Amino acid sequence: MINEVEPLAEIQQPGGRVRLQPRPGKMTSSKIDIPYGTRLLSLEVEPRNFVGIVTPPKVEPAPDPKAIIGYALEHPIGASFPTLSETSKVSIVVDDATRVTPTKTLLSAILTRLDESGVSRGQISICIANGLHEMGDQATVNALLGEVTAKGYRVINHDARDKDALVYLGNSHRGTPVDVNRVIVESDVRILTGIIEPHQLAGYSGGVKALVPGLSSERTITANHSLMLDENVRVGRIEGNPLREDLEEAARLTHRDGQNFIVNSIVNEDRNIVQVVAGDEVEAHRRGVGLSKKISSVTVAEQADVVIASPGGYPRDINLYQSQKALAHIERIIRPGGVAVLVAECRKGTGSKTCEEWMKRDPKPADIIHRLKSEGFNMGAHKAYLFARFMLKANVILVSNLPADVLKSMHLRTSPTLKQAYEEALTTVGRDARVTVCPRAAATLPELISQQC
Repeated sequence: MINEVEPLAEIQQPGGRVRLQPRPGKMTSSKIDIPYGTRLLSLEVEPRNFVGIVTPPKVEPAPDPKAIIGYALEHPIGASFPTLSETSKVSIVVDDATRVTPTKTLLSAILTRLDESGVSRGQISICIANGLHEMGDQATVNALLGEVTAKGYRVINHDARDKDALVYLGNSHRGTPVDVNRVIVESDVRILTGIIEPHQLAGYSGGVKALVPGLSSERTITANHSLMLDENVRVGRIEGNPLREDLEEAARLTHRDGQNFIVNSIVNEDRNIVQVVAGDEVEAHRRGVGLSKKISSVTVAEQADVVIASPGGYPRDINLYQSQKALAHIERIIRPGGVAVLVAECRKGTGSKTCEEWMKRDPKPADIIHRLKSEGFNMGAHKAYLFARFMLKANVILVSNLPADVLKSMHLRTSPTLKQAYEEALTTVGRDARVTVCPRAAATLPELISQQC
């Protein structure tokens, strides 16, 4: 069964504390709801099969998000808020539409602070950290920033393949060539916003990820992500994670051209702000990681035969490329030979033609892994590799909006409904299967008790 989550430390906030409430380890009802896009899918699970729901402790949102952000800006960690004037060139970096970062709320507080500091609007650029994700159209940008902000400020919609928009700063000691958006390099101050939550490659998101990979080149991202083949690159690991270390070394190359200052949020399952950390790109980030770990960690006593998992609904399941992350988060809690039912709408398709092509070519997961290692690292192909690595351990049945013929060509098993997928899973592993549900896998860090010892 899933252990009850012990009451965790209270999180200090201006005007009070937030207490993390434990959730029951066993659900008495056999009906479960799974996020799918912007709605929920329901399923009945026999009580004799049901192990429990892997979901983090309930956390109340901050009563006044603006006060939380203001407090963080007034009490930065490891660095002072930058000294500004009306001539200061300031870049504010924001996550793209694939993240659940409360961007508009963070932006509002930061822009108010810049206005109070006398920085003129014409000196401010808002840079969207797309990395290698698809660039959003104007409607997407308006929704992300708010239409008034999108029209009132200079907005840089980063393109990692636009060489003219990039500046080479040097190499990391691991050989990663560091190219960063020119607007960032020419800024006196860079305010990096973001969200801190478990991440399958960088350990946790947030911090310098806004710059690298967010505002860097395709070759920078490719070189950094090639480090994912190291066994120390995994979800929840920061220290000793070569990919995270390489990101932070790359970001340090920007220091000669200005100051980096992070403003990162920690949110609850309803995507409301719980806490905000601001300050040094590493020290403040680590403080935020500690808070995020308390919110995201769940202790699990046994592996399950079947794990029904959703990334957490839109935008976490915006495409197959993003939805894969849910599998990385549940990998430790599914038994070898088990079945993962991945519930992900994927309204924007697969998200990567390269990933599609690699999975179409190689029907066996082991072939995909061998090909990547023999031919060399390839962005997009790395997602095929991550799918394959999981499928070497367990089966996957996908419930999505993607065309069945596309998924079949990618050698992915699919089912039109959650109920049918569940029945297929039971047929595969047996009617006495132990079943665990992880409804917000991309924001959850489940660990087996035996793995903590």
